This record gives sequence, structure tokens and C-alpha cells, in this order.
Amino acid sequence: MGTHETAAHPIIDAEAAIVHHAADAARHAIRPGDGELALRMRLQFERMPLGCIVLDAAHRIVDWNPAAEAIFGHRREDVLGQDGPAVLLPRGAHPSLDAILHRLAAGDMAAHSVNENVTRDGRTIVCEWHNTPLRGADGAIVALLCMVQDITERVRAEEALRASERALAAELTAMARLQEVSTRLVGAEGGTPLLEEIIDAAITITGAERGLIQLLDADGAGLTMVASRGFDAGFRERFRHLRGVRAASTEAARTGERVVVEDVAESPLYTGTLARDVKLVAGVRAVQSTPLIARSGRLVGVLSTHYRQRGRPAEHHLRVVDLLARQAADWIERTQAEDAVRVSEERYRALVSQVREYAIFSTDARGVITTWNEGCHHVLGYARDDFVGLDLAALFTPEDRASGVPRTYRRRIGRGRAVQDERWMVADGGRRFFAMGAATALRDAAGRPLGASIVLRDVTRMKLAQDALAHRGERLERLVSERTDALQRATERLRASERMASLGTLAAGLGHDLGNLLLPLEARLQLLERAALPAELREQVVGIASCVEYLQRLSGGLRLLATDPGDTRLTEPTELGAWWKDISRLLKNVLPRDVAFEGTIPPTESWVSMGRAGLTQAVFNVVQNAADALRERGAGHVGVRVESGPRPSTVAIDVTDDGPGMTADVLHRCAEPYFSTKPRGLSTGLGLALVHGLVTAAGGELSITSTPGAGTAVRLVLPGAILPERRPP
Repeated sequence: MGTHETAAHPIIDAEAAIVHHAADAARHAIRPGDGELALRMRLQFERMPLGCIVLDAAHRIVDWNPAAEAIFGHRREDVLGQDGPAVLLPRGAHPSLDAILHRLAAGDMAAHSVNENVTRDGRTIVCEWHNTPLRGADGAIVALLCMVQDITERVRAEEALRASERALAAELTAMARLQEVSTRLVGAEGGTPLLEEIIDAAITITGAERGLIQLLDADGAGLTMVASRGFDAGFRERFRHLRGVRAASTEAARTGERVVVEDVAESPLYTGTLARDVKLVAGVRAVQSTPLIARSGRLVGVLSTHYRQRGRPAEHHLRVVDLLARQAADWIERTQAEDAVRVSEERYRALVSQVREYAIFSTDARGVITTWNEGCHHVLGYARDDFVGLDLAALFTPEDRASGVPRTYRRRIGRGRAVQDERWMVADGGRRFFAMGAATALRDAAGRPLGASIVLRDVTRMKLAQDALAHRGERLERLVSERTDALQRATERLRASERMASLGTLAAGLGHDLGNLLLPLEARLQLLERAALPAELREQVVGIASCVEYLQRLSGGLRLLATDPGDTRLTEPTELGAWWKDISRLLKNVLPRDVAFEGTIPPTESWVSMGRAGLTQAVFNVVQNAADALRERGAGHVGVRVESGPRPSTVAIDVTDDGPGMTADVLHRCAEPYFSTKPRGLSTGLGLALVHGLVTAAGGELSITSTPGAGTAVRLVLPGAILPERRPP
């Protein structure tokens, strides 16, 4: 029974005897008068693991065991007497048993078939049937014993295995194609034919009809078709450059992911685009676009395959396409890099060959010159034929060659670091020039030395100018030293002549008396200057006037030193430049002879809110403290510097010395009233305590820093002042 008859299958060879016993049991089952043997055979029929069905010559079911119930889901009492094909076969599939009966009559005792059958709940299953004839007393076939086994799972597994084998065969074919193209890509040079081979491989792998490769434009904003298969000239021209167009390839380039369009006509990606109509006219119904991303992570282009039918390629095919795309992208990136290197090398050679100010050349590992540029002629005087093949040592002076400098130079280059050098060298014809140059080692891919790349420039003029400047510098240094010694001697003489015995009452009286004397003297000098005097007398009057001016400034400084700050407003404005002219010589005269004094005052006007008398006495006390600290040593340096304060609208006056400095304890107490030490003895009242009071009364701040053995720095930070007539509206 069945529609898939085959040759006998030995799935129950080991149970052949049971089959015959089952046949006997079936014969007894349809006859009356069962005996003990018949009962045993009946039990065996019932317990048979295979489904056992007995059909009479009219196809009616006359017996049915529990295994058959398990396979088909029908109970025995429900199917007895029913038409077997109607119960067991799909609707409309009622084959005649004549062919099976004919085979059985001819002696084929176990006609075998595989059929699709239907269960009680409507499921379709696949069963294997072994059909055995049951004969009457006359030997004629009166019934059919069918032994049935459900082989649905086995058939499905076999189908899956065959499908897997077919997929594996297809994948092996695809991998073989991939291997073939990969072999071509290794070491291959660029060109359209190889790109077309990549497209052919992708078409073969995915079962496509057409394909193309587009490369990313240099600005990354578009794609350009560089190779295709299966498209006519019109299609290629229309899609040669894609920029700002919606398509599978542009989307793949934008996202960096594969794009599969299963139906161009229905895809939202192509809705309302000209590309949709063009592709449909060209017979393209489906497309996949895979981005070409090299190992560096850079997108170089897109590989697309096109199909006449709707659908998508199999995933295992797309995996092979991914491998192909990776290798193709690496090859494209390598080719582009090689092209860029070739272009760069051509540009470099063109550039180097035209440089005239620098001699740029290379040598081999032996030091023999191998290249030449125009600069070699301009700087070194050599023509190409005379220069190439020359030993590098020929460019060194005879003195350098005798001392082994060329060998040392080459060894330094061989260590792998750039060598910079300046020396006298020899050009063609023996002309000497001073060269400034650099050299770099050249090595092959394995790190073996190939030679050196050398750049030289003629800087003879600069060298001679530097030498002349050095000589002038030495002469200037000697002249400054001589003038400084002379000035020092003059300063010492002036300091000795201007020394004062007292800065107290004597300064006040001297300043007052000196001022009283100078006032009428100045008036008389003004009269003499307006009088018609001979030239020699006028020159004497000018000299006298200069002396009077000096005495007036000295008198002013003495009066400022002796004036009680309480008699004037402490915050009245003082212009530091004019004040410094009156007080600087007085401060300088306080110091011992060998102590240097330096004042740094801004050249522009600088005003502070502190009266001249208070400012003079504050600075004088600080300078005198420095003088006392340096008096025992007899030498040193004291400086007064005026600069912008630490906050806006403030001015800082720094008084520094390089004396013995103060300990931490002395520094902590130095501004206390009546505190004094011998190294920092004070000779004017309360010293730093007075300075602190004057500065704070004017709205300023006093700070002192000192390091034993390194000196002391006193800073007066005073508020700036704006004169009423200069105050902005």
C-alpha cells in the first residue's frame, strides 16, 4: 500500500519470524475458534512495537493493534470495517492496491513503500510500510498485513542533512571562488580588471545577475562607480557619480552597515526616487550593498549585487561576501596608498631637484654619493656627472680628513639618529665654505643600513658676520669695563665729598640755612642770565646755576628728611619721578662707600597717595637699615625699585639688599617699637616701627622677607593717586 513504492527495505529483518507469526495471528483473528496457540499469537500481535494493520481485498480494515493507534490516533473500534486509504491517506490520494497485490502474488513477500499519511488530528506524517500477503486455504491472497513505522523525524533529519550538504557544497564553491580571488589580490597591482573579478566572485557567491563597485570620493561626500558587471552604458553613466542620492549603496556608505533591499518597488528607501524607476527598468528587483571597510577602519567604497527576483541572499552567502569585502577593501586601500606614495615621490623628486639653496643628496652604505639635485651645483659647484659616484670624504677639508672626521661622521649617522653639524667644507675646485647641515640614516625594511640622506647649506656669510660680531662684543666688553672702573672711582670721590656727619638736627638746620642762602643767589643768577654778559662770563653763570640747582635738590632732600610727617597730610599726592630726583642722592650718601646703589623708577609719571616727607622718611629708614647691615662687611648691593602693585591702583616700592639677612625671630619682631639688634641697628628713631606707622597711616601695607645669608627685601605697597585736574569726568 502507498504512493512511494521502493525496493524492499531491511528495517525489520531481525523480526522476520515475528512478521510470519503475526500473519498467522491475523489469520486466526479473522477466523472463529481460537485455540491456545491462537491466543498467544494474538497477544504477540497486540504487543507488537510496530503498527500492525490488516486489510482485506476490498481495502477495509479488519484488524488494528495498539501501536497503530499510537501512530495514527484512531482507536481500533473506530476504524474496523472502514476504508483503509480513506482513513490513512490524504484526501484524494486513494491508490489502487492492484500493483502491490500483483507484486505479492509474484512472490514479493514484503512489498515496501514510504507514504505520506494523515493522523486523526489532521497532521501529515511519513510512514514506512512493509506489506505481507495473507493467503486462504487455496493459496489465494485474501488479506494484507501492513506493518507501519512512523519515520517522520528521520525523513526530516535526512532532508535537513541533504539541505545542509547542498548549502555546504554551495559554501565550499563560494569559498573556492573567494580563495581564487584572494590569491589574485595578494601582490596584485591596481586596475579595473581585478575589481571586475571581485564583482564576479560576489555574483557567483550570492547567485546575483549583476554587480558593481563604487569608491568613496576624496571628500567623503559621494560615491563613484569604478567597475561593474551586467549593466548597459546608460545605467553606468546615470549611476557613475552618486552624491546626495538615496540608494542602497549610499545608505551603506553612510551607516557603515550592509543594506539589503528585498523589493526595490516596495522599499521606502527608493520611494519617490529616480533610482527606483531606473533600477526597475533595468530589471533590478532586489539589491544588497556591503560597505568596503579596510582593516584600518576606513571606509573605501561599497560592493553591490543586484537580482532580477525579489528576496534576499542567504546569510551564509552574505558571510562569504563579508570576507570578500574585507579583502577587497584592504587591497583597495593598499592600492590607493601605493598610488599616493608614487605621486608623493614624484612630487618630492620634482621639488628636491629644483631646490637651489640646499644641496640635497644621498650616499650608499660605503659613503659613495648616489643622487644629485640643483642645489648640489649651486652650493657645491658640482655637475651631476661629477658629483654622483664621488666619495663623501671629498667634501671635508684636508685637516678633517687627516683627523678621521669623515669616518666619525658616518658612524654617527649609522647610530640611527639625525646628525646636525656645522663645519668648514670644500666645494668643487677647492673653494672653502662654512656649511650647516643635517644627515639621516637610510635603512631597508629589515633595518639594514642603505646609506644616508644629507642636506647642506652654505652659511659662510652668516659665519663671518657672527665672528665679526663676537670680536666687536669683546671690544665693547673691555670698553664697558674701563668706563665702569672710571665711574666707580668718580662715584667714590663724589660720595666722599658729599658725606654728612648727621641726619638729625644738622640736616634740618643745614637744609633750612642752605635754602635761605640759595634763594637770593638764584634771584641774582636770574638777573645775570638776563643781563648782556660776555660769552665767557655767561658760561660761568651757567655753571654756577647748575651748582645752585644741585644744592637746591640736596637742600630739599634734607628738609624732607627733617620734616615732621605729622605737619603735612600723609595721603597728599606725590609724583615718584620728581621725588626720586630730590631724594636719590641723599639715599645714596647713606650707604658705605663700597656698597652699590641702584634705583629703578618708571619713566612715566607715577603718583602715590603719600606725602613727600612721610615717603622720604620711610624709604630713608629702610635704606639706612640696609646700610647698617652692610657696614661691617663694607661691600654689597642695595636697590630701590618702583613697579605696579599686587592689586589694581596700587604702587609697590621694593628696597632690597644682599646683606646677612635676619633670623626668623628677628624677622618676626623687627617692626616692633624700640626693638633693635646690632646687625640691623637703627639710627633714626623707631626704625621699621616708624616705617610701618607711616605706610599704614597712608592706607598702604608693609611686608618684609629675609633669608639668613641671602639678604632682606622690604616692600611698601601704597595706594595710587589721581590728581584732581586729571581725574576722569
